[in-house]
Amino acid sequence: MVSSLKDKIFQIYSHFHQTNTIPCTISSFTYLLQDLPTEQEDVDFVGEPLTPSQYFYKYFPDDFWNLCMEQTNIYAYQKKGERYTKTDVKELKTFSGIHIIMGIMHVPQVRMYWSKCCDVPIITQHMTRNRFFELRNTLHFVDKTILTENQKRDKLSLVRPILDTFKNCCINLPRTECLSVDEQMIPFSGRCPMRQYVPSKPNPVGLKNFVLAARDGLVLDFIIYTGKNTVADNDMKSFGLGGSIVKHLVSSISVSKPTYLFTDRYFTGLAILDYLRTKNIYMTGTIMSNRTEGAAESFPKDRDMERGSSAFRTRKDGKACLTKWKDRKSVVLLSSAFGAKPEYKCKRWSKEDKKKIDVNQPAVIKAYNSNMGGVDLMDRLISYYRISIRTKKWPLRVFAHFLDMATCNAWILYIRHCKKNEILKKDRLQLIDFKLSIAEILIKKEVSRTRDEAERVQDEKERVRPQKVVPLPVNDARFDRIGHFPEHVKLPNQMKCRNPGCKGKSRVRCIKCDIYLCLQNRNCFYEFHHK
Repeated sequence: MVSSLKDKIFQIYSHFHQTNTIPCTISSFTYLLQDLPTEQEDVDFVGEPLTPSQYFYKYFPDDFWNLCMEQTNIYAYQKKGERYTKTDVKELKTFSGIHIIMGIMHVPQVRMYWSKCCDVPIITQHMTRNRFFELRNTLHFVDKTILTENQKRDKLSLVRPILDTFKNCCINLPRTECLSVDEQMIPFSGRCPMRQYVPSKPNPVGLKNFVLAARDGLVLDFIIYTGKNTVADNDMKSFGLGGSIVKHLVSSISVSKPTYLFTDRYFTGLAILDYLRTKNIYMTGTIMSNRTEGAAESFPKDRDMERGSSAFRTRKDGKACLTKWKDRKSVVLLSSAFGAKPEYKCKRWSKEDKKKIDVNQPAVIKAYNSNMGGVDLMDRLISYYRISIRTKKWPLRVFAHFLDMATCNAWILYIRHCKKNEILKKDRLQLIDFKLSIAEILIKKEVSRTRDEAERVQDEKERVRPQKVVPLPVNDARFDRIGHFPEHVKLPNQMKCRNPGCKGKSRVRCIKCDIYLCLQNRNCFYEFHHK
């Protein structure tokens, strides 16, 4: 009775518009796919896992850093002229690595990373505070003065190199059997022509990013919402915005084998479901009742359904099934791959019984719950160590977001590689260690330089730099009379006494306050520590 997968997924029982003559549940209904895929498809990795930086550089290769260096120097020269010290690839990588460190180690203000109380050596020893802020103000990826008219109409032109570089890597990633599409927010509350407000998101204000992801969170494609020009007009007329986004994101999926796509109610519709079926892609998603051509109206009311009960309708051609299921609340799903039968058992908390009970769950619900969370998983990984320092420049916010997403994507690939090579969990790097390793390589690793860059670095090393002035301790620490011991330091030259009003010099240092005070000709050490 059931034909091949490409011809018919369901046995034909009713048409959406003839459901009044069909009972709400049909016990003999079955769906073609008896075994739901539960494991990720094998990834073609050969040999031992790569280093964290090797995974990361797949998303931001050397060509990107060279472009970033050129455009930053061009913009800085236009803005400051000869007063600006040119940057290089090494410094920009250090700058990016510092941002990753800041995402892991949060302080209330950025300047505190260079303060005495919150000193972070890997940051302070490799970049000064003023240079860090100077690079933040001058970082650019394109030259706005030479943009063509078409490029000027592109609202994302200022970050297009970032998006293209990241997407080029994503397109080449292996596609697994089960994928999902969902919204992702790039948090930003400043001025931006694409800023959106999505109240249901943890970060409701920012740029809206539509993402195609695998079940384990690996990002495979994306498109940032820019308004009416986000998708082609013809697609908008045929599928609406949500369906058009789905059509764009699945364009890189091969038609040689079936793919199962899971979406939420924003994207699901009959038109896009039928289109995807022609591409050997089978869609499953929650759906709004007004998109079902009236079929949802034939379902029983919520008050007439018990917890765990379900009802379904199949289209006349047997290529789509609409299922309603009641848990604590009801939900309606449309699918071209899964139906209501067979039913499974799931655990749910019962307020009446004060314990967990078994509740019937249709097959389409089980499939949806198992595969829909890929984008949410990526969001959760990013949120653990998000680069969240404030900025008024939305291109910098986008750059920071894609740094986070690149490190998380790289870590997911690393975990897949470890599983392929049967590496034990205890021997795998955790996400925080993985990100720290990438940051350390970006900050510390030397890169080859041109002659001009080498000469500039050599000049900076030979230049005499003033010694860092140690700030005076706060009064509470200064007068607490605890741990203030003098230490005689062997110095070629004496240091200036820090006792207010004294012009003398000394080689005696307070080991707690880390300042030099007179202790021979006059007792500044005692005067300084007593009111």
